[in-house]
Amino acid sequence: MFNPINVLLAGLALVILYFVITWWMAARARRPPHGRPATLPTIVGFVTLFFDTLGIGNFAPTTAIFKLTGMVRDELIPGTLNVGSSIPVAFEAFAFMVAVAVDPLTMALFVPLGTLGGWFGGTSCRGSRGDRSRSEWDSRCSSARGSC
Repeated sequence: MFNPINVLLAGLALVILYFVITWWMAARARRPPHGRPATLPTIVGFVTLFFDTLGIGNFAPTTAIFKLTGMVRDELIPGTLNVGSSIPVAFEAFAFMVAVAVDPLTMALFVPLGTLGGWFGGTSCRGSRGDRSRSEWDSRCSSARGSC
């Protein structure tokens, strides 16, 4: 019998595979966009993504830590959060959809809406390189759009 959740899980697995292959190829070509992760960012990611698993979320605590420590420039925070959380959150989603009964109608509604929120939010942030006040405003707008 056709199960839309299995289709979603297969699509999620393909996205995870695409990210891993892309990062692997960049590392092999010796042109990664950044160096190896240091200890502090790794610990921050582990702790805040654990909060995400508990339902607290990870963007707010990670942003607070970034701001307090100066680890990431303000203009780079939205992209850093999205890219840095991609694979762990995809694994979270995979694990939760397997472990918890998910209503197909709920997923059919939330997945496209979340995708649209990310698409339009990313589009608004993309046009604001270099203008810090505009970037901060766009980040707020994209967060609001993504949560609709």
